[in-house]
Amino acid sequence: MLGKVARDMSPQQQETLIRDLTALECELLSFGFKKIGHLYREPDGSFVVGPYVPRYPEMWMRADGPWTSPADYIRSTPEWELKFMENNLQGWINYHESILYEGEKLIDTEMLKQFYRLIIALAGLIVDPDAPCGILHVDWDVLNIIMDKNDHSRIVGILD
Repeated sequence: MLGKVARDMSPQQQETLIRDLTALECELLSFGFKKIGHLYREPDGSFVVGPYVPRYPEMWMRADGPWTSPADYIRSTPEWELKFMENNLQGWINYHESILYEGEKLIDTEMLKQFYRLIIALAGLIVDPDAPCGILHVDWDVLNIIMDKNDHSRIVGILD
């Protein structure tokens, strides 16, 4: 899991990981849809793509979208995480407590901020602004990214 190896990664491994994660997310988003979000049924029976609203009430503060481009979607989660960290770091730590601690040691939050900033920057460089919207992976965190046990910059799986 990324959460267990992130602290021990070299800057070069971190950069490789971020590029690979961004490319993977871009691939998922390359499938042809007009918007990214949740599907809602209108009173007349038709369907529309609306905002993504998390299924758990404690996460409703994260409601966002719909997004009209893959780059906008890719940027939205790290932008939200950074804003939360900068406005209320202790609240952010409490919110993510189950994934931020390895034993008694807190994962390096400054490294996570750099990780989020790089994703934001790379999303605009990698994704074609006219690309269609694709599959939305709504649970993108360090517990769902499985790393090669011998090469901590190599992703071997994504869970959802």
